[in-house]
Amino acid sequence: MSVVAALSFLGALSWGSCPDYTPVDSFDLDAYLGKWHEIYRYPAPFEVGCTCVTAQYSLANDDNGDAYVVVDNSCLKANESSSNSLGKATQPEEGVGAFIVTFSSAQRLLTTSPNYNVLAVHYDQYSLVYSCTSFGFAKYELAWILAREPTLDEEKANELKKILKDLGSNTDIFEKTVQTKCDAKIH
Repeated sequence: MSVVAALSFLGALSWGSCPDYTPVDSFDLDAYLGKWHEIYRYPAPFEVGCTCVTAQYSLANDDNGDAYVVVDNSCLKANESSSNSLGKATQPEEGVGAFIVTFSSAQRLLTTSPNYNVLAVHYDQYSLVYSCTSFGFAKYELAWILAREPTLDEEKANELKKILKDLGSNTDIFEKTVQTKCDAKIH
């Protein structure tokens, strides 16, 4: 792991326990599907050097006929090559904006509680996603502000940040995602 990736990882690691939070109820999965652009993110090693980040969500069925959400995350790396990560999201409780998102078979065995929690959403405009994992006296937080378009009004972004700040999360670590000159280079 590079020094930048290590420092980026530590940016979302802090002392304390995860806050109490409530994902959106009456969550409309069908309205949530489709393409989202990442506007802000908490530092994460898997996104170091990524610009033009998008997430595409669609429905599929596994071999047993059980429905799940296909997660197709894409970004543009510094060398202008695109990077995709395909994952699977399951919704433990229908109608609640909380999902277990995994990107490997091993991760599917280890992840048993929601790690993608929608705290605020306007299905045609924006979404605030939060994850927190406690490790004894420390916590590791991830957060994303997503939008249907590559930009989002800063006033709205600040309102979404305030939701996390009110939970006690350090929103100063949010990084703005570059979303310019993306169309021709990435899906």
